[in-house]
Amino acid sequence: MRGRAGAIIWLAAAVLCCALAGPAVGRAATEPTKPTEVAALGGGVGPLTLGPGGALWFADGGKLGRIDADGKLTEVPLSESVGSLQGIAAGQEGNLWATSGSEVDRITVTGQVTRFPLPDGSGKVGPIAVAPDGTLWFTAWASERLKESSFGEAYVISMRPGGGMNRYPLPGSARQRDEPPASIVAGPNGDVWFTDPAFNRVGRITPDTKLTEFSVRLHPEVLATDGADGVWFVGLGGLGKVDASGQVQELRTGSFSGLLIGSAYGAVAGPEGDLWFIGGATRVMRVTPSGQLSVVRGPGAPAAAHIALGPGGSIWVSTIANPIKGVTAAPLLRYAPGLPGIEVTPEIATVRDGQVQLHLSWWRLAGRVLRRSQDHPRAQ
Repeated sequence: MRGRAGAIIWLAAAVLCCALAGPAVGRAATEPTKPTEVAALGGGVGPLTLGPGGALWFADGGKLGRIDADGKLTEVPLSESVGSLQGIAAGQEGNLWATSGSEVDRITVTGQVTRFPLPDGSGKVGPIAVAPDGTLWFTAWASERLKESSFGEAYVISMRPGGGMNRYPLPGSARQRDEPPASIVAGPNGDVWFTDPAFNRVGRITPDTKLTEFSVRLHPEVLATDGADGVWFVGLGGLGKVDASGQVQELRTGSFSGLLIGSAYGAVAGPEGDLWFIGGATRVMRVTPSGQLSVVRGPGAPAAAHIALGPGGSIWVSTIANPIKGVTAAPLLRYAPGLPGIEVTPEIATVRDGQVQLHLSWWRLAGRVLRRSQDHPRAQ
């Protein structure tokens, strides 16, 4: 059975190579969509989140920013400066929660900051998510350096809004873990999902704290919920989905204008069950649940940095200025919901940007979990 599954995968790879070399048989993607630009913000801002009052929020240095549905920007001074944020999320109690350095910061809408340090030995904190019951979840990595390489222990940590943290070590040898967990999201049923790119895994912690990791063939970097009980993931060379049963599907796109599709910044689920993400060369891209892929914003300055769902189903993208290259403005970009995807005839579509052919059929990984941990030990 294993040999047969391997033969299927090799056959699919061969079909993909032929498809990429052959003529186009699908319709071209629409031209990249022109967004609404909102208030240039100095050199740019960090992560964004939909939060209190139905507004979009961010924190940057010594200020808290609020962007209303009409694009009006309001800034509030913070009582204490925050560092370079790894993530920001809206708590159910009406506060914002941000991660930076070795702490979690609670930020009120009036700008008051309260700091919660990580447990000893937990190292640096990563992105943050809020579960339906109000529990905060975030990743952490305690790294060491050996010559030119870094390695270390990785954790997922839960925290109640009043304080007190539980730490869940991730399986895998610290000596083989050369990068931290890269993304974390909470699903509507209370499952918390995270990426573990050091071992090519997507992990899940259920509300009863059972931890399971699923192996994927791509190098998973960022996640977004799929609107049901699973997640989308984006990695080098493509993207995929994992459902609540652990079934993995992957869309391997290969090279795209000479760069592998991947994202170090973020992804978000749109209001139509679609996925928006920042791909190679900071392109803004969108894929529908059926596998229709389109380029929403091509490469160019200013570079796309972070992406979030905004009021009314809009998609917001923050950008980064580059004064060395003469790019001094870093506006926020707002995309209206309901953008069309590509219409695809079987398996091939030509994307106008770069005239690259992409294989758009989903490859199912035999409906099985490739690696599953046992019930996770009690939190540390």
